[in-house]
Amino acid sequence: MWRLAIFTFSGIHLMKKLIPLCTSRLYIDHFGPGDAPFILELLNSEGWLRHIGPRDVSDIDRAAAYIREKLNAGNEADLGCFAIRLLESRQPVGLLSFLQRDYLDAPDIGYALHPDHYGNGYALEATQAFLLHIAASSPEKVYAIVSPGNARSEHLLGKLQFTFTGSIRSDQGELRCFELTGRII
Repeated sequence: MWRLAIFTFSGIHLMKKLIPLCTSRLYIDHFGPGDAPFILELLNSEGWLRHIGPRDVSDIDRAAAYIREKLNAGNEADLGCFAIRLLESRQPVGLLSFLQRDYLDAPDIGYALHPDHYGNGYALEATQAFLLHIAASSPEKVYAIVSPGNARSEHLLGKLQFTFTGSIRSDQGELRCFELTGRII
């Protein structure tokens, strides 16, 4: 039996339980083998390549392997990569990640949307829902890492009350680091 609770966060109603999460428009869960065509498109989209970088996923088999070996590997508790789907159709529209990186002292939250779904508020809605979900564990801070020049993501992080803390170096080069501190909600 699932225990559910309804929460409101910036006007979004969220039924809280373990993944999957539901908002009024979105369903957030794990990727499955049937999501390989979506992952192939997402990882080769202009935005992904420019702001995240190439992942050598050039066909459906490699996309399925990427789901199995990268996106679903080691999903423990709330850490991992999750599919952002439309609630009604379960069509994937993006990816939400919450990962502990070697070069950060707290997890970072990230998101990527398929270009067909830019401008609908899905990244904001999914990120708000996930932050509410993890608030019960009371993390002291959450990071968000952005490639230089990714103004859309920086704008969204501002809406979420993240503040710019400086630049950091990683294996991906220089990245801009944002932080949400204190009580998450």
